[in-house]
Parts: sequence; C-alpha cells; structure tokens
Amino acid sequence: MRFSSRKIVLQTKRLQLIPLSFEHLQHCLQNFQLVETALNLELSDFQLGEPVRKAIEMKLQKMAIDPSNLAWYTYWLIVLRSENRNIGLIGFKGAPNAKHEVEIGYGLQVSYQGNGYMTEAAACLVNWALDQVPGLTVVAETNKSNLASQSVLKRLEFKPYDESELTIWWRFQAQKLT
Repeated sequence: MRFSSRKIVLQTKRLQLIPLSFEHLQHCLQNFQLVETALNLELSDFQLGEPVRKAIEMKLQKMAIDPSNLAWYTYWLIVLRSENRNIGLIGFKGAPNAKHEVEIGYGLQVSYQGNGYMTEAAACLVNWALDQVPGLTVVAETNKSNLASQSVLKRLEFKPYDESELTIWWRFQAQKLT
C-alpha cells in the first residue's frame, strides 16, 4: 500500500482537499500563511493549536521514514472553492494497519462550522480511502463534550463501539458514502 500525494487533489461540490507535502508541513510549523501563499490561496487567519502542532511533528517523523505513504500521513487542506480559502485540516493518523483500519481526524475554523463543510470533506476523504483499500475500516475518536464532531460522524453513519469517561470511539465499515 504505497501512495504518493503529489498529483492527488480531491474535489467536492464546494470543497477541494489538497494533501500537504513534507515541505508544506514544515512551513505550517513556522507560519501557516507561507503554505497558503505557496498554494495560491487567499490568506486566512488560521492558527495552529498546540495539539495540531504536535500532530504535525509526528506526521513529519513518519513521512521522513516512509515518504511513499504521504497521503496517509499528511494533513489535507480543506479549501472552500468559492473563496479559494483554507477553512480547515483533515487527515489520517497513519497508513492502514494490519487489520485494515485507519483513524481519521479533522478540524475546521470556527467561523465556517455549522455549514456541513466537515461532513462533506470527511465523506470525500473516506471515499478516497475506501477506493485505495477495499474493506477498509475507518475509526475516529471524539471527546464526549465535542458534540459537533459527533454530529459529523453520525451523519456519515459512523457507529460508536467503545467509550471511556471522556471519550467515544467510532467505526465506519461499509460501502462508499453518498
């Protein structure tokens, strides 16, 4: 299962998903607007929180070891096509494991939440993954307090399969999403 993201760009009716290169991720840690400029996007006020910064550092380590699986390790920029503007990030936490499972994670700028963009982006990326690995199971983890993320997963027909005091784990294993 080896994939290069160099020529991959996914599109939906309203969005474009662009996988960030190793160099793009490095620039994200310095100044996110460098990436937007490099991709000819309108500049946003997007700021990386500390958890995302740490995730990028981990992604860079994995990509340095296995650059052929970049599409599974990187973040994909969510671009609102009508504005040519970055509105969030989505990606997997690595390549599918031996059980054909992969974990998805995502975040959207607050000012763009509540418009169905994340559901649209997640459906697109899950469908891409299912095209790459037939029989794939996509999992996700949410805080119990994150009702917006839970709502996205419910709309995509993910089902809860485990929980702790603070967390719910979700699973999607089926045909492509519509």
